[in-house]
Amino acid sequence: MRKLLICLILCAAAGCTGYHAQDWTGGYTETWLREDALVVRFYGNAYTSMERAEELALLRAAELAVSNGYANIALMTGTSYIDVSQYRTGGDYYQTQGYVYLPPSGSGHVNLTTQYVEPTTITYHRPCTMIGVRCFDDRPDDIREDVPILSAAFIQDSLGRKYDVKRLLTSAHGQ
Repeated sequence: MRKLLICLILCAAAGCTGYHAQDWTGGYTETWLREDALVVRFYGNAYTSMERAEELALLRAAELAVSNGYANIALMTGTSYIDVSQYRTGGDYYQTQGYVYLPPSGSGHVNLTTQYVEPTTITYHRPCTMIGVRCFDDRPDDIREDVPILSAAFIQDSLGRKYDVKRLLTSAHGQ
């Protein structure tokens, strides 16, 4: 029970999921499907809004496109959902107050008060989003006219400023 409370306090202090590779607090993943196409996923925690999850996935796609020399991205597919999970704590007894009385005569007493804490169910709502992206300089013929085309550098700059992301990626695609 104490470990759970410590974990909850740390998560609350940490706030919403930051912009980083996925770990136990959430974050992004990417999978290159071919040289110019990838899937980006972003997993938030209970303090992350759906808007933030969607925009950080888009930021990651733009960052990867720019770092691999592409000017534009096309959003080919996307989905967002809320992952709901529950944790049930067990009931437990805790010492809430107490004292020890030891007079000079040597005979004293101990007075302790304990409290039973009922089991509790904690529900977490975590936003998750996935986008499929094509990267390119000039619009390929196989991308329909109604598919949104976005400037990768503009998205990287705009969302990077909004979420205070200062680094640029330098790796090649697929890595």
